[in-house]
Amino acid sequence: MTHPGTFVCFLKTNASSEEAAVAMAKMWASKIQMHIKAKTGMSVTIGIGSWVQELTSVPMSYQAANVAKSYRFIKGAGQIWSLLDVNYQESPNVLPLLPCQTQLAEAIQLGNPELVQKTVKKVVTELKTVAKISPPKARQSALDTAQIAVAAAREGAMKKDRVASCLARHQEQLESAASCQQIAEALASLTTCLARSVEKTQTNLSSETVRKAIAFIQDNYHDDLTLSKVAGVVYLSPYYFSRLFKRTTGMNFTRYLTKVRIDAAKQLLKKGDRTVKEIAMEVGYTDPRYFSSVFKKVVGVSPSDYS
Repeated sequence: MTHPGTFVCFLKTNASSEEAAVAMAKMWASKIQMHIKAKTGMSVTIGIGSWVQELTSVPMSYQAANVAKSYRFIKGAGQIWSLLDVNYQESPNVLPLLPCQTQLAEAIQLGNPELVQKTVKKVVTELKTVAKISPPKARQSALDTAQIAVAAAREGAMKKDRVASCLARHQEQLESAASCQQIAEALASLTTCLARSVEKTQTNLSSETVRKAIAFIQDNYHDDLTLSKVAGVVYLSPYYFSRLFKRTTGMNFTRYLTKVRIDAAKQLLKKGDRTVKEIAMEVGYTDPRYFSSVFKKVVGVSPSDYS
């Protein structure tokens, strides 16, 4: 079964070798291209299958033609390809893409369009390497990268409707890309759009979100507070909340919580009506020795010596 827009032709030849058969097929493919161009004005890519001597081998030849045709991903459409022209391997190693995809996701989550553009270039470089071995794998890797980017935008607090809108504007461009250059342009457009939307969302949310988080911490510092719990209060993922909190306050969550607890402990110590153990429990530390260690590290003296 062929894909939409795909046509299959069979060529009978008396060639004595596969090389000769492919050469004859290329000659006829060129004539077909010119005829289609003259009649429709369209440029088509033609993939030439393997030379077969039995009907049972036709499906394998068709698969080879599809793979060869997909090499338009490297140099663009409108050409004629056979597997004899390329260094094809069935399962290329795409592991080098993983670090680049991770970096791209982080850049989008941070709402950093400039970093996204730099990282996309790294992704495209790796895609080109994969494409030289297997264009189908490269195309799939590009689509996978786009999905990773979309997931990162959602993780970065971008609203679902905005993600959908951004994806809708660029998905067709990405899926119809016929070369690495077009894939690069489509990925750059999509990921930059996502990063800018995340940046705008974060700017609008950051002040109010962090204000709510700080108020919650100050009201509940004596409880067993965790990053995940506070992030949940403001409806953000721990990953994104952690970065947003540090960017807004200048310190990470743990350091801020410690500051609030130690400041409260200092006020209680000045009153002089509680033991160190009682104060430790009251400001959120279940282990008095650990509390004393943290207090001395922050203040410079132990709780018992503080006045």
